[in-house]
Amino acid sequence: MTVIRSTFAALLFAALPLAAQTAAKGSAKAEPLFESTEFIAARQAGTRTNSGVPGAAYWQQRARYALQARINPRSKRLYGAGTIRYTNQASAALPVLYVHLNANLFEPEAKRNADATSLGGIRLTRFTADGTPVDSIANRKKPGYSISGTVLELRLAAPLQPGAAIELAFDWNLRISPEGGPRGGQDNEVWMLTYWYPQMAVHDDVNGWQIDQYLGRGEFYMGYADYEYAVTVPAGWLVQGTGTLQNAEATLTAPVRARLALAALSDTVVHVVTADGRGAGKATVTSPDSTLTWKFAAQNVRDVAFGGSPFYVWDAAAVRVGDADGDGTLDRSLAQALYRPAAVRWFWGGAARFTQHAVGIFSKELWPYPYAHMTALEGPSGCSGMEYPMLTCIGDRADSVRTYTIFAHEIAHMWFPMQVGSDEKRSAWQDEGVAQYLQGIALADWSNGPGDFNATRDDYLRYSRFIAEEPILTFADKFKGLGSYTIASYLKPVAVFMALRGIIGEDRFAEALREYGLAWRGKHPQPEDFFYTMERVAEKDLRFFWRPWFEETGKLELAIDTVIIIGDSAEVRLERGGGIVMPIPVQVTRANGSTELITVGESVWSDGRKKHVVVIPDGGSPVRRVRIDAEQRFPYVDRSRLEWKYIRR
Repeated sequence: MTVIRSTFAALLFAALPLAAQTAAKGSAKAEPLFESTEFIAARQAGTRTNSGVPGAAYWQQRARYALQARINPRSKRLYGAGTIRYTNQASAALPVLYVHLNANLFEPEAKRNADATSLGGIRLTRFTADGTPVDSIANRKKPGYSISGTVLELRLAAPLQPGAAIELAFDWNLRISPEGGPRGGQDNEVWMLTYWYPQMAVHDDVNGWQIDQYLGRGEFYMGYADYEYAVTVPAGWLVQGTGTLQNAEATLTAPVRARLALAALSDTVVHVVTADGRGAGKATVTSPDSTLTWKFAAQNVRDVAFGGSPFYVWDAAAVRVGDADGDGTLDRSLAQALYRPAAVRWFWGGAARFTQHAVGIFSKELWPYPYAHMTALEGPSGCSGMEYPMLTCIGDRADSVRTYTIFAHEIAHMWFPMQVGSDEKRSAWQDEGVAQYLQGIALADWSNGPGDFNATRDDYLRYSRFIAEEPILTFADKFKGLGSYTIASYLKPVAVFMALRGIIGEDRFAEALREYGLAWRGKHPQPEDFFYTMERVAEKDLRFFWRPWFEETGKLELAIDTVIIIGDSAEVRLERGGGIVMPIPVQVTRANGSTELITVGESVWSDGRKKHVVVIPDGGSPVRRVRIDAEQRFPYVDRSRLEWKYIRR
């Protein structure tokens, strides 16, 4: 979303062969960066490795959902029914299962760290396990279920054995939140349904069950599953959601279907439904009871969401994504935008092109977009900018550049975490930081300019001066405030990635990010997997890098103290402050106009040294200018003393 792991940071790590910490804060001496004890156990069990790829014994749980939803616009309620077939693919039996009821965020007594309306959560009216009714229980030692906040605990009569499956069935209803959601809701014209069904919690190979409460700020950790779902709404509504529409002939008129088919092959935007073409009998088919049921299916996704409105217009165009299915031919996806006509003032008239471009650039920079469509829905303000598989709901109102960056950021999430399924709640930087970085790549290509990397880095440095930083490796819900969460999860990671690019090179960084993503596509990486991948691909010891940037909140501070000219050579005396050490790129310009680059390794600061002298050899011409980090790859707090110029006296 455009809006982690902290206490674990002290306990989190035992020796990594490559990734390592600094011996003392601000020292460049290499000592082991510690893995979590859980990660060590996973490596020993063969599910994780110290090369950043899944182990030979890696496993994850699977589920299959069949869901139905009916929207009553008058009562503003969703009535749902569905089944979940859950298969235990772990090596141990499970006596207890956990289910997320994220809509319980809206219960009046819910614990929250973000604004939310208090309209009530999910009301279960039926719950069975393999056809047997499950009762609510107070004694958690007996079979049955209990609900605590947004988590349902199901104690089974007999443990679910490895390889066995169980089918859970639910009926439920919930009040659809009004404007200000967060992350969805309705404003009486557009409806965005998110976290609307009971969803299995993740049980993974490192941490077991992840049953952190949904409090509003920290986002989600979701397992991959196959879904079939049906949505019943009034006739005349246009509906789009995660997955592929299965019954277009029963919902869309022939002219609309024809224009969609045209858009699927068109590089230019097709107006599938215009303002004059909305409504039952024009855009959607008519029905005797004035309702239509839209059916969708999606495979191997981590969630499903949908939105609808009778007021939407619909634009679409094809986007070339490369060979997504590996059959040797180039594939296309469909870039779509559904919005109210009045939203053109916020540049929604270009939304299909924004979507088309972002999907295309990320398919090129990362790997081909694998889904049939990418759809942007103009939603209530509660959406802000929020991502779901194949879908983003955007309620922000902004200028043209800002609007494009919101689209790019949310569409970047289609790769991280929709395909690379990290735990957003415990490691927000693994998806938000990466999406913010990718946003810069997309903006640079869109505007044929530098992107917003430097602006993001400068925002991080500026805000960190008056907002107390907390480590990047902090649980999203344990940050002391929204400001420190934003710095650590969005802004600072971009500065860190830029610095890492400056150390290992842009091409190596891009290769490592791609390899990390491909290795963990459809799986659940931990932060250690990212660190290990970077070191393996870079073929570089980065032990000095990880802990100061991710576990600590030191600053990168350096100054040229003096420069002593000795004929055509020179001595540059450096002095550092702060707690972070980095390689030092020293650019030298001579009187004859020639330039040279001297890179001083971070090891010169070993044992906590604060001063270092860089010797510039005789180059046949006097030294006239010295610049540290001339390309501005590193986030120095104060750049005012990173340059020296010769002044004739």
